Amino acid sequence: MKEIEFIFSKRIDWQALPVRQGESDPHWYAYVDGERWGLRLNDFPDEPLFTLIVGERAIDLESRPPTWTLPRTPS
Repeated sequence: MKEIEFIFSKRIDWQALPVRQGESDPHWYAYVDGERWGLRLNDFPDEPLFTLIVGERAIDLESRPPTWTLPRTPS
């Protein structure tokens, strides 16, 4: 699938979003080609490890590409 190849080929330095009240899963964001992307850590192993949000689309991911960097802890 070309879309997944494109997503995994990008070098992305994610920024942490503050954890909102009532949420326990970390969230990150990054701007990729001028578009804001979101990344959520899910309740693994019951769910896919991450969900990537691009526009109105949610894409489940079982792993994080090595070209992506995440801060250790959200702010």
